[in-house]
Order: sequence, then C-alpha cells, then structure tokens
Amino acid sequence: MFDTISAHKLEDTTTFNLYLPDGRTPATVPAGEDSEGNPKRQQMTMTVRRLSSGPMQRFVNRGKNKSITGLQKQQRAKRKLEVSAESIEEQAVDLLVFSIVAWEGFTSNGEPVPCTEENVRALIADEKFIWIRDQVDTHVGDDTLYDLGNSSTS
Repeated sequence: MFDTISAHKLEDTTTFNLYLPDGRTPATVPAGEDSEGNPKRQQMTMTVRRLSSGPMQRFVNRGKNKSITGLQKQQRAKRKLEVSAESIEEQAVDLLVFSIVAWEGFTSNGEPVPCTEENVRALIADEKFIWIRDQVDTHVGDDTLYDLGNSSTS
C-alpha cells in the first residue's frame, strides 16, 4: 500500500553541545594541556532520548498508568481527587532523568562525574543548573534535532 513512499526513521538519541545560560558561550571544562603546555578545554555534551522514541513512550505510559492507578484508588476510597504541583514536577524530573543516556565533560574537583541515574537526578534537580535542564528539555522534545535515517520500504 505504501511501497512508493520512502520511510524515514528518526534516530532515538541525539548528542548536543551544552551552552552557558547566555546561549552563545559553549560550556567547557579544563582538559589538561596541549603539547606546548597551553590549557585545553573540553566541550560539555549530553546524549538524550527523543520524546517520541519507543523507550521514552513506554516510560511516559508507565508514569501515566501509575497516576491513573493513584487517582482510581482515591476515587474508590471516596476521597477528593488530588494532584499536586510537586507530583507533576516529580514526574517531569523523572522524565528528564530517564531521557539522559550519556554525558561528557562533567567534572567535580577536576575528576570526571559518571553519568549515573543518581548523578543525573542531582543535576536536574539542582536549581543552579536550570540552564542545563532547559537545554535537555528542548532537545528531548524537538524531533527536528534528531538525525533522519532513510530506509525504503518494499
């Protein structure tokens, strides 16, 4: 039925360079010295999942199911249905944490910080790094930032 249409599949992840809050200055960290003794800097990068990717959609659906189950329990107990701003924020943080699959250039006291769920959660929840959270949110939700792979249907 659709054999004349070329199917396009977006990549599930994208890696992007982080920029400081001004949006123009690359976020970099010291990275030793070059062969002439000049200081080098490394660009900070993140790899995130696309919101419309399969893994992200399954994660979102699990969160929705959990919310629905909680509301159903409240309803069965004949309690007033309550959804708090805090629970909505928690779900947003969970989504962003799940979306980040790798990073480079994150250091603490000159040592690399591994991209673990615990470290990602601490970064996303820290108000000092809202500028990183905003960039992650933008890249997760914008399909135009992902590479397009061609695969023809037969």
